[in-house]
Amino acid sequence: MSAETELSTLYDAAKAAGETEVVIYTPYGNHQPLWDAFAAAYPAITPTVVVTTGAPLFARLEAERTTGAYAGDLLFSNLSTVTVLQRDGYLQPDEPSTVAGLPDRYREPGGHFQIPFLNLFTVVYNTRLVTEEDLPSTLDEVLADRWKGKITYGQVTGTGATDFNLAILDHNQALTQEQLERIHANAVPAESNAAALQYVAQGRALFDLWTPTQSAVPLIEDGAPLGIRLLEDSSGVWGPGLGLLEGAPHPNAARLLKAWLYTPEAQALFASETNSYGTLPGTPGPETLPDIGYYSFEDIPADRAAEILAAFRSKAGAIWGF
Repeated sequence: MSAETELSTLYDAAKAAGETEVVIYTPYGNHQPLWDAFAAAYPAITPTVVVTTGAPLFARLEAERTTGAYAGDLLFSNLSTVTVLQRDGYLQPDEPSTVAGLPDRYREPGGHFQIPFLNLFTVVYNTRLVTEEDLPSTLDEVLADRWKGKITYGQVTGTGATDFNLAILDHNQALTQEQLERIHANAVPAESNAAALQYVAQGRALFDLWTPTQSAVPLIEDGAPLGIRLLEDSSGVWGPGLGLLEGAPHPNAARLLKAWLYTPEAQALFASETNSYGTLPGTPGPETLPDIGYYSFEDIPADRAAEILAAFRSKAGAIWGF
């Protein structure tokens, strides 16, 4: 079946079944332009975004499974979270024809999730409080004792975005045990990546480690005193997993939205509207960032993500106590 035929067939099926919405569980609150574009293309279906992650997400999904009152259709979250939920049986296989050209490293072999975009994670700093001469060039420089207590990051929990950034560095042998311990000792965790970014914008911290630039850029455009610093030894790009939830109450609408996100239209919107890189080959990247070939770290491949993340989770848990 061609991609165009699949999209049309799913839309007709959703309308016939009375599926007027599709519910997405995600920590990302900045993808509204994509949801608006989908709604314009398929006006009979309204995307409903529930911003949730971590313990609240896990509790919500467990409650839905226990009661049978399923509400969520799609999970769109970092791979640390997605692989745990896949392991625990919360995702069902779904591999739309639109992912046919997607590189294997962005596709879980069983079809439980794929990776639609990549985002840059690097250091964000307060431009009013950090001078050009003081900008770090390496991870060791930002972790120096002179900045102790003035660095923040999204809490390491075993399933968070910071965990995945650290796991990528560890996977590439670009992170030492000493550096991990120094992050724990010299930086002050925030309850989330969004909170860490606000701490820097407010001057409560000078540096935020591995903030998603898709979150920083809108604040910068609105006048927040934030700057992005690429550290060649610790900046990386990675993306979330997108999967169909077991028990999805709007299965046709969910499959339609999932398939649509891998069309050229949607892939281009990731760059223009969220400062991210689409994963389909040939997709244009963000105008403000380097070409995707700039980044040298090897991805954590989707087919080994669960194994690699579980191994790193044990290492990080010994330091952060989870």
